[in-house]
Amino acid sequence: MAFTDYRQVSALPLEEVRALLAGGEPVERVWAIWSLALTSASTVAAELKTVVGAEPSAGVRRHAATVLAGLGERDTLASLARLDPDSSVRSSACRLLARISPVDDERAWDLLVQALGDARQRDVQMAVMDGLTEKSPQRAWEGCLLALRSDVLELRCAALEAAIRRGFARGRFTPEMLELLLGERDPGLRNRLLTHWIDVEGADAVAAGLAKAPSRIVLHFLEIAKGRKPEPTWPALFPLAQRHDPEIDERLAALARAPLDWMMEVVTRSLVPEAEEETATRKLQRAALHCVSRLEEELPLAGAEALGYEGLTVAKALHDVVVRALGDANAEAEHRRVEPDEETDSDFWGDDQEMIVGESLLPDLKRLIVCLDQ
Repeated sequence: MAFTDYRQVSALPLEEVRALLAGGEPVERVWAIWSLALTSASTVAAELKTVVGAEPSAGVRRHAATVLAGLGERDTLASLARLDPDSSVRSSACRLLARISPVDDERAWDLLVQALGDARQRDVQMAVMDGLTEKSPQRAWEGCLLALRSDVLELRCAALEAAIRRGFARGRFTPEMLELLLGERDPGLRNRLLTHWIDVEGADAVAAGLAKAPSRIVLHFLEIAKGRKPEPTWPALFPLAQRHDPEIDERLAALARAPLDWMMEVVTRSLVPEAEEETATRKLQRAALHCVSRLEEELPLAGAEALGYEGLTVAKALHDVVVRALGDANAEAEHRRVEPDEETDSDFWGDDQEMIVGESLLPDLKRLIVCLDQ
């Protein structure tokens, strides 16, 4: 009789379940393993240790390994981890052995640390890291830290997830993970690291920790922080604002409840940009436009006297720059229409989308000027 689900097998007398384990189809043998584990826990370990060596199906052996792990059979798991011909079984056995082995089981950890360093068995290496816990010995974690610096992305991902579990258990972002973040090339892994850091310590701690980090990492953090609650506060972001990096300024203007004087400082810098690179100048000017939009929202709440005559002068100057830049950009657009093969480029905007931004902000500038002029 062929069985179609576990419930049928679990209802059989024990002798029939054992017979099924010895001669049934692979899926029936799996059901027999679990039925024996749940009904005959005191004797199933000895039965499985006898069966597992002769079992032809790797899938059945993996299920047997799971049951044996639940019964604390570390020696049998170690044999599977070391000798099984199928890498998926060796991987499962290593993962389970890492999870259940106490720190003082020298034989188990000798095997696992050796497997962790065996580059010929990548799946097994990843499985060991997946099995590590906060209670795993330091020498296993040292192997994991080496994998964090691997050239193989899969290994770095597995090592990172293991390190994240350890970091959550300790309630902090470890120095090793910060070192990894600063050198990580893959944006997906950087995103995982930054998100984990925010989750563990909060956005303000991350902003402070990135005060001297490369701009690409700071920008990635600001992108993640946008829209997350709570957002980083301005005191934590202030060291990043002191860089005067146009792209960071643009992100900060869109993200933070920045003080009025900093927003006006960005607007002022945009009128006399120091950057020689045209792209950087444009980014600074876009940051200034973000600030203008924010200022127009904030001033009615703060009172126009918060900026005074100097703010009025700057706002009028920026208004003139935007109007002039729009005129230049429109002239260039007309020139391209007449002379389509000749390349031209405005000083302020590089594409039509940026022109739209400028046009949409002109009313904001005008309202800001009126607000300041009262």
